Amino acid sequence: MYTVLEYEGPLTQKTLAEETRLSQRSVRSALSDLTDTGLVEERIYPADARQRLYAVDTE
Repeated sequence: MYTVLEYEGPLTQKTLAEETRLSQRSVRSALSDLTDTGLVEERIYPADARQRLYAVDTE
């Protein structure tokens, strides 16, 4: 997940699942771990407030 976000930029959970060909559950779990450790940040997705964008935390 981290590498895909690093190269592709901010993506939604759905797009990450499509890009990595992993299940939604696996993507959700990995994103949860990455956001908890502060490596990835979660943002509001302007096109659809029900979804979130995930991006590598640059701080």
